[in-house]
Amino acid sequence: MKKVVFKWIRGFIKLMIGFVHFPSVKMTSQEAETEISKIYDKKALFNEMDIQNLEVDEKIDLSIIIPVYNVQKFLKKCLDSIVEQETKYRFEVITVNDGSTDQSIKILKDYEEKYDFIKVIDQENGGAAKARNNGINNARGRYISFIDSDDFVDKLFIETMLERAFKNDLDIAMCSYYEYDFENEKVLCEKRRKGICIKGKLGDEILKLKGYNCMKIFKKELWKEIRQPEGYWYEDCMIRIILLRMCSSFEYIDIPLYYYTVHKSSISRDKDNKKKLKTLDHLFLLQELLKLSEKLNLSNDKETLYKIILYELGPVLWLRTRKLEPKMKKEVFILACDIMEKYKMKVVVDFENKYLEKAFERRDYHLWKLVNLYIMLGVKSENE
Repeated sequence: MKKVVFKWIRGFIKLMIGFVHFPSVKMTSQEAETEISKIYDKKALFNEMDIQNLEVDEKIDLSIIIPVYNVQKFLKKCLDSIVEQETKYRFEVITVNDGSTDQSIKILKDYEEKYDFIKVIDQENGGAAKARNNGINNARGRYISFIDSDDFVDKLFIETMLERAFKNDLDIAMCSYYEYDFENEKVLCEKRRKGICIKGKLGDEILKLKGYNCMKIFKKELWKEIRQPEGYWYEDCMIRIILLRMCSSFEYIDIPLYYYTVHKSSISRDKDNKKKLKTLDHLFLLQELLKLSEKLNLSNDKETLYKIILYELGPVLWLRTRKLEPKMKKEVFILACDIMEKYKMKVVVDFENKYLEKAFERRDYHLWKLVNLYIMLGVKSENE
């Protein structure tokens, strides 16, 4: 029944998109920039001075990095899943306690004392990205993997991922995963897709891949000059815009080896004005990542990058900033138009992206909203 309703609504929206012409926003880029700067402080992605690269220890095949913050409820299950790995490969576990105030640090110390391959780093609270960066600085393995401390992995996670990585000399390997209900101890669903192995640049295949930090292993040298964005929400965005575009050998392994814990969304998050303003991170993080992309000279896939930007400044930006005040949403849209103008290309032909392009070209805020609503209703219909 819901699918029928979504289809009907999408049909009506499609008619509006095709026939109704909305006026452009009467606001200059400078005005938008000035207003946003009053409530949002821009920041660098990371401090290059903090980057340290330890020599790879050929005796360590994988460094697993786990940022930890107030997760005493989940932590043992996560650590046990790693301790119980069935593998011939050698690995180290770097846990980074990010200023936890519960019993997490005690649990970590107990495991460190019991297992010589587990190391605990204690830092002041600085966020998950800073904790991961601290872990990268201390990693000695040939490959690096990130596991969230409220998630856990299959007993063959390391064996399967490294087997493929070494066999095919991969820069990045990624696996399918389960969504998991921790409270009721049950798998909610499998998230799978057809397995692929690509030698060379990934191109548009990037658009089909999840940009999460987890469920992947990375060749350590990919992180030589970069680190994760600190102080931002949505830092996983870096995986798609930088890491996957740096990659020249990739494999997607269609075996669910990772258990991703699904939490109930917090009502207070939507009501907290400071947290609403943090959604602006998506726009400014994208700006900084594009600068980093240019600095790293990642310029041989301009069409793919354009499609990524169109997606990130289309439905993703619309969805993440939808709780902002109407005037602020228009300011965000104008700044998004500026980014699109810089990277503009004519490479898309499908209906929604064609009209997304038109919305940015005309600076037509209402068309942008309609097209994004049309796209997201399609996604929601597919998931029903």
